[in-house]
This record gives sequence, C-alpha cells and structure tokens, in this order.
Amino acid sequence: MRATNRAPEASGTIPAQTLEAGDAGSVDVAAYFSDPDDDPLMYAAATSDAAVATASVSGSVVRISAVSPGPATVTVTAGESGEVDMSSYFSDPDGDALTYNAATSAAGVVAASVSDGTLTLTAGTRGTATVTVTSGDPGGLEAESSFSVAVMEADIGSYNIDLISITPMTESQAAAYRNAAEKWMRVLAGTELPDMPVGAEIPVGCWDDVSDRRVDSVDDLLLVVAVGAFESPTTIAAAGSCRWRADSLLPWMGSVKFNERYLTEIEADGGLEEVVLHEMGHTLGISRFYWRRFDLLANPTLTWFIFTWIHNPGEDAHFTGPLAAEAFDEAGGTNYTDGDKVPLANCKGSGSGDSHWRELYWSEEVGDSNCPEGEILLGGELMSPRYNFGVRARLSNITIQALADMGYTVDASQAESYSLPEPGAERADPERMLEYGDDVFNGPIILHDRNGRPVRVIPNRY
Repeated sequence: MRATNRAPEASGTIPAQTLEAGDAGSVDVAAYFSDPDDDPLMYAAATSDAAVATASVSGSVVRISAVSPGPATVTVTAGESGEVDMSSYFSDPDGDALTYNAATSAAGVVAASVSDGTLTLTAGTRGTATVTVTSGDPGGLEAESSFSVAVMEADIGSYNIDLISITPMTESQAAAYRNAAEKWMRVLAGTELPDMPVGAEIPVGCWDDVSDRRVDSVDDLLLVVAVGAFESPTTIAAAGSCRWRADSLLPWMGSVKFNERYLTEIEADGGLEEVVLHEMGHTLGISRFYWRRFDLLANPTLTWFIFTWIHNPGEDAHFTGPLAAEAFDEAGGTNYTDGDKVPLANCKGSGSGDSHWRELYWSEEVGDSNCPEGEILLGGELMSPRYNFGVRARLSNITIQALADMGYTVDASQAESYSLPEPGAERADPERMLEYGDDVFNGPIILHDRNGRPVRVIPNRY
C-alpha cells in the first residue's frame, strides 16, 4: 500500500536578488523545498511584473532576467509533475518536424513546459488553470490547443480519487469535477485500499469512454470524465464503475459523463458540482448492480428474466443496510410505515429504479411507472432521482452510512443537515425539475486480484 500523498514543503527563504536592467541571475531552489514522501519535485516560477523582471526554470535553477528598473516578486512553486506526448495531439500534413511552446493562465496553480515534444505539467497550489500549447513548423505556421487543469487539495486523507478528462472542459467545469471528487475524498478519508496495478493491456476508462493515457497503478479510484452526446435525450449525466477489487468488491475504475445538452443550463443554475457529485456516488457503488452483490437490495423493481430486464413498478424496493436505516430514522423516518427501510426509487425505469432513494410514494391509482402524484419522501437528498433547479440537494448521513454498509470507512461529520420532508409538503414545480433517469451505466464488471489480474467477469444482468 502507498501512504497518503503529502504536499511538498518550503524550508527557509529564498534570498532577495538585486540586478541591473539587462542583467540576469540565477538561484538553485532545490535546497528550499522538500517532499515528505521523497517524491521527485518539479519547479515553476511566476513574476508579479514581467515588465520589470522575467523568470524561467531549468531543473531546479530559477533564472531571473532584469528588464527595467523597479521591484518585482518572483513566486517559486514546487510540485509533482505529469508528462504528455504532444505527437498524439499535433501533426503536420507536410511531415515537417514541429516545435512546441506552452503557456499557463495561472503559473502558481500549474506550470507548463515542453522539451523534445513532451509537455510537462507541474502542480502548484489548489486551483484551476488553462494550459495552451502552440505547435509550429519551420515555415512559421502555427496551431494551438488549450485545455483546463484542476489541481486538487493535497493530504485530504487515505482515500484518493484521480480524474482524467477525455474531452475539453472550461476551468469552471474542471473545478466542479475537482470539488466533487474532493468532497467524496473527505467522506471516505479513513478508507485505505491497496493500490491496483494497471497492466498495459488494460484500457484506462470504461466501455466507450477511454483515455489514451497510461497509468501504472490506481490509488484508490480512477475516473475518466467526459462531456458528450447521449442516445437518450432526457439523461442529464451517467456514471458507473467497470473494474472492482475481487477481495472487497470496492471499485477502482469508473466513468462519469455529462450530457452536453444540459451542461450550459445546469452550470448557469450553479448545479454542475451537485450533478457530478451525484454521478460520482454511482461510481462508488450506489447502484443496484453493486448492492445486489452485497445482498443490500431487497424487492427490486427490476429483475432479470431469460434475456431481458422486467420492470415491476410499485415493488417495495429498499436498501437493507442497518447503518443507513438508522440514519434514515434519525432524519425523521422513525414513523415511516409504508414499507421497509431505506426505500428506493420504484417508479422510473432501468436507471432510477433501485439505484436512487425513493422520492415519491408509489400510488396504485396512478397506474404507470412515472409516479406523477403522491407524497414526497426523500426529496432534496443528493441521491434522489431528480435535479431541482434553484434548490440545492443535500448529501445526507443516509447516503454516507450506506457507503459504510458497503464496506467503506466514512466520516459522518461530512454529512449535510437533512430532514425528511413533512407529510403533505408542497411538491416542487415539475417544470423546474429534471429526472436523472437512466444514469447508471449498464455494462459488465471485471474483478481484479491484488496483482491487477482479472479473475472474474460479472455480466450486466446481475
């Protein structure tokens, strides 16, 4: 197992530099930084006034060039780095050799440099930045490509979620994914799992959402994230995990995809992070596929018969974990007598059914699978089956304790205040709501042993 990655530390103060205009000086900053995990460090430098002085870095040496009289502050950041081969993203129709330059919108967040066609990104402080890479041929013709980088908070706890984006995102969108991942990392900070080796034959991603990046190991969950079109026009986003640990059955690789049709609308409402947080919950195992393996799902509305799923709306589908049931009672569910606890969605189809908390009571008088009428039950909870414009959903202790029932070590202090709506509470305007619907990816699950070897495949009918 690898211990939690800790942030580099500054030690001492880099001496002030005095230069005359036109002169240059350098300082080796390696002695002023250390890494508690003994990881190799990369360095970045940013100047407060490029008209006074510029700064560049080669290895651990910062070179300062004086441009004009005046004061300027040079900020040096030490961090860990990643590399990207630019030949995968640029080509020349004439076969000419290309040169590259890289620029970043926030050098304190991430530094970018290119050497021999390899882009090196060095993480600085938590935040988001846009990196722009420009390629040029010998004739002076250029092309450029930009992408966002989100640097996550270091040393949250033992549980780590890594994100790889395979489609372009703005800085605000990358920040929403980062914030959601960090929230789940705080919830699961006490969970320690063995690193999962990733062989060259294992694709990085799930199903159709795969990255061309290579990783040697995963600690603890790797999510490939994307924005794109969906076959179903009503699905906001979708997620799931495709690779689990054989011993604990806890997932180590998954995918989160946002429907481009709803991206602008939900981002304008301030709900992008909420939707991503909801979908990441599914990658952690909040779904009927996972709960079936742990015998945590009773009376499911969806059953596999011969070669197809049979939907039985109105069944008293419920999550049987005792910790979640206790949290349900504490949230006001003590007097709930219309079925067993914790009630699960039993109105919609293969996505919402059995994979979300029940928001509306089933009514035989309604007679279809949409539950357009009835009392609100777990409305306003993060893992309910509806997104409500203008009303932020809460990550309650019910959801957190469900993760504990599944085998995670959780921090209940990360739960947000939540109470079940009172009977007879006014329902939200249906015109201001979107169904999450079929938002759990349906595909086979591959189980791996601790050496990364696949040992079993679970068909999606389970």
